[in-house]
Amino acid sequence: MGKLPRADTLFDPTENVLNLVESSIKRLDDLHSAAIRRVDDIAALREKHAKELAEAEAKRIDAIRAVDVNAVAVANEKAAGQAAVLARQVTESADALRSLVATTAATMASASERLSSQFTERLSALERAQNVSAGRQGMSTPLLILISTFGGGIAVFLIERLLK
Repeated sequence: MGKLPRADTLFDPTENVLNLVESSIKRLDDLHSAAIRRVDDIAALREKHAKELAEAEAKRIDAIRAVDVNAVAVANEKAAGQAAVLARQVTESADALRSLVATTAATMASASERLSSQFTERLSALERAQNVSAGRQGMSTPLLILISTFGGGIAVFLIERLLK
């Protein structure tokens, strides 16, 4: 075995241990400060990145909104144009119908006048014939049927002709 040092040569290691403990504590404090700085830097980077993302998202939404506003404006312009075209078509159609109704009314009035004058002439002819045959008891039934059929046929013919 080895020899033990002598008591007079022994020294107290307390001062050396204290120095080592102090330097270890300083080193741990430095590591702790560095870790805190690192965590703070990461938090700052995350905050900055979150702000950048929020700004980018706001710009994206604004761009989408601008496109939507433009699409609505274009749709409104198209709708207004179509409304104007439809209004013009309705006006033209109404004018055409008014003209057609007026023409039809005039034609029907003319046809009615002609029929009325024809009936009046025929009725006058019948009255003259009745006056001539005053001795007779009146017109025979077959003659009345013939006259009414003939008059009705003319009226139907004229009305069909006007409607074509």
